Amino acid sequence: MLDPLGLRHTWYPPDERRDVLPVPGRFSLNGDDDLDTAGFPATAIASLAGRAGALVSNAAGLMTFGGAALREHRLLRAATAQAAFSINR
Repeated sequence: MLDPLGLRHTWYPPDERRDVLPVPGRFSLNGDDDLDTAGFPATAIASLAGRAGALVSNAAGLMTFGGAALREHRLLRAATAQAAFSINR
């Protein structure tokens, strides 16, 4: 899915190694104390997020993916896109 869209700056860290790593940050787990990820290896962050959020990208890649998925409906079969993006009353 990533290669056909030309997403060269989007990757899944557990499967691919890159020279440029994601910027570490802080986030809250279940409203508890902030977790500072500055000292974590990039693969640890990806493992923590798992399949639900482990992709790493840049703004241009996000816009390309969003356009392909939500505007152009290129990621789904036609029937699936019709059902997903139609309002039935």
